[in-house]
Amino acid sequence: MQANKLLLWVRRLGLMRGFDKLYFLLNKFRFSKKNKSFKNKHPLIKLPPDYMLYESFWLDYEIYFNDGEDTAAWIKNQLSNYVSLDYKKILDWGCGPARIVRHLPQLLPDSMIYGTDYNAKTVAWCKKNIPGVEFTVNELRPPLPYNDNFFDIVYAVSVLTHLSEQNHIKWMDELYRVIKPGGIFLLTTQGNAFMNKLTQPEKRQFSKGLLVIRSKVKEGHRSFSAFQPEGFMQLLFSNRWKILKFIEGAIQNWGPEQDTWIVQKL
Repeated sequence: MQANKLLLWVRRLGLMRGFDKLYFLLNKFRFSKKNKSFKNKHPLIKLPPDYMLYESFWLDYEIYFNDGEDTAAWIKNQLSNYVSLDYKKILDWGCGPARIVRHLPQLLPDSMIYGTDYNAKTVAWCKKNIPGVEFTVNELRPPLPYNDNFFDIVYAVSVLTHLSEQNHIKWMDELYRVIKPGGIFLLTTQGNAFMNKLTQPEKRQFSKGLLVIRSKVKEGHRSFSAFQPEGFMQLLFSNRWKILKFIEGAIQNWGPEQDTWIVQKL
């Protein structure tokens, strides 16, 4: 709790960028031995540059690779309850340094796998190092470089969690455009499990079903946070999407777990 209060003051004072760099260096030192060991044991695994990894996830090579593999398998299992995954066009929206999408060509060899991200350096690394996936760069705001009704499936793990309210609406419109009628969208958000991270005014706002935004940093960056109550998400999906499944995140031993939504384009 004290650490959370400290971060709030750092944010209010406009010092998040400097704090972020310091925290990156601390994590680089913290995981240096473990990461060196993983790299020595797995010399053929392509790993992103340290800050690129830190910016999108934890600076832990083993968790980046193994958790990415587990998450890819989890996404496959979740989606298979609603649609056949053979010969489909699947997009990882906000793919980062391919933590999840790098595993999909092996899991779904008959499907066409795509990844897109607003970070051009990250996409350049992915194109050079990750086979079996077609990568493209998008902007922080729509549009995506794809035709209407192009994808059967889109997934986004912790992407809306770093966007403004305006971009929540714009991107849901854009994803509706590129997903085929009857297509599936799986995404994760910061729901009730994150309440303990909120200030009292933020909790009151969240409890009213309103989106909570923590900004004062560049939108899209890991330090830009959005917290999504269930009611807000239901309104976001209203009219054009059918909610197929909602899994409320729990508080795990490693921290709060994000909510999972699976919706279908009507």
